[in-house]
Amino acid sequence: MLINGSLLRSKLIFNALIFWLFVLNIACNTHSDQKQTPGFMENSMSNFSNSASHPCFEIKLGIPEGAVFFMAEVSAGLEAEANKRWAILEDGTVLYSHNDASYYQDELPPEEVFNQNWQAKPIVQLPKEAVINFIAQIESEGFFHLPSRGSAKVEIEDGMYSYLYAKTDKYENCVKFEPEASLSKTLKAYFEESLKKHLTNRDK
Repeated sequence: MLINGSLLRSKLIFNALIFWLFVLNIACNTHSDQKQTPGFMENSMSNFSNSASHPCFEIKLGIPEGAVFFMAEVSAGLEAEANKRWAILEDGTVLYSHNDASYYQDELPPEEVFNQNWQAKPIVQLPKEAVINFIAQIESEGFFHLPSRGSAKVEIEDGMYSYLYAKTDKYENCVKFEPEASLSKTLKAYFEESLKKHLTNRDK
């Protein structure tokens, strides 16, 4: 009986260990999945690489290396020559690019929407404080907590899609907005206001 009791206790202890190992494995997998969710990332940049595209964008937008903010407007219709983009680099350099008037979508792969490189001359150089204040405005609007799609997919024949990307030391996010989305208009207004404060008469 003593031997049987010892065996029973050993079996119970072994089963308990197996159970807790199973629970720990589930917890680790859940934590890993949460870290890899695109659209909201805290203290982790591992799922983003400042390359031509990002996980939440289905097209190549040419986000430059070192960008802390990027905005592209891409036509939902046939007026692809209206496509344009801006970027703020870490040092405050503001880049700009727009499509050439002779744009033909058939000449580019389906995932590419720009046929011109960034302009060689930056449109303005923002001081560090201006960049910090602008990114703070974006954060105050909850941008870093938005899903990568601002709304349900709908059929749109006109207007401009807005693609926005921004990052701080703590957060990084990219969001596609449908045409006429109110928040994208608000964020663009913040951006334009930041530029106007530092453009000279020669730049305007």
